[in-house]
Formats: sequence, structure tokens, C-alpha cells
Amino acid sequence: MAARLTEWGPVAARRVHERHFPAAPLELHTGAHENERWYLDVLAQAGYRRVRTFVEMRADLRALPSSPLPDDLVRTPFEDRYDALTLDARNATFAGHWGSMEEPWSRGGTR
Repeated sequence: MAARLTEWGPVAARRVHERHFPAAPLELHTGAHENERWYLDVLAQAGYRRVRTFVEMRADLRALPSSPLPDDLVRTPFEDRYDALTLDARNATFAGHWGSMEEPWSRGGTR
């Protein structure tokens, strides 16, 4: 059954992809926990390979030390007028990050 799914999945994904995103390259991604050995084995047998490993980390932010801001930065509460600048900063920060896409401006449709 698992082999049938690993054969059917890429075929179905290609059909959907070609219909909705014909000009974009297709990438297939899946995830598995390290304890799911059976699933990792199925994926390996189907020709998939591990490209990235993610680690979940947590920190109690209340326990982190508070550093003063540099003199040229000012802490300010959020205001709508900062929307576009914040989006630009987010997009610039994650421009080369795997799995991240540029977020388009959507409030009112214009900048």
C-alpha cells in the first residue's frame, strides 16, 4: 500500500501543479519524525532523500536578558503606517531562506 501511494502521489501532484502553476518548478516535500522509521524507509525506497532536518527549540522569553537598543534604534508600538516597511523588512530578511516566499502587499491592494 505504501509503495502505491509513493507512486500515485507524484503523478497526482504533477497534474494539480500543471493546472495551477504551469510556469513554476515543482518540488515535492514530505516530513517525518525520526521515530517513524517505517515511513522513512518507504520514502527512501521510493527515491526520496533527506535534504533538511528541523529541530524544535523553545525558550522562556521572560528569562532572556534585556539588552538596550543601539542609539540609532527607537522602540515604538505598531501603527498601520508601518505596514509596508515591516513587510519589506520581513521579505528582505527571509529572501534567501529555504521554504520562504516573498509575501505580497495586500492591504487595499496598493502600496
